[in-house]
Amino acid sequence: MKPSASFINTSRAGLVEPGALLAAIQAGRPGRAGIDVFENEPMTSPDDLLAHHPNVTATPHIGFVTDDELDMQFADIYEQVTAYADDAPIHMINPVVWKNR
Repeated sequence: MKPSASFINTSRAGLVEPGALLAAIQAGRPGRAGIDVFENEPMTSPDDLLAHHPNVTATPHIGFVTDDELDMQFADIYEQVTAYADDAPIHMINPVVWKNR
């Protein structure tokens, strides 16, 4: 892919060979990526190089859900954003980073 291209994967991580997207992004081809699926799920590693790459936008994958499930998800998201705004984040993968800031 050319450096100005964007790679978007909102389908399945298994469509891309393990490690290939990270290698391509690090080589600058494509120049950026947007993903909501990961080789290892759930995403729990604070050291995941792909999720932390500056040219990657990583978001949670939300497929079809019921209205009740959507309400629960957004309530949980709101709770996390509010806690962060109150300087007391919750459900952190790597709380040590927050303590050492």
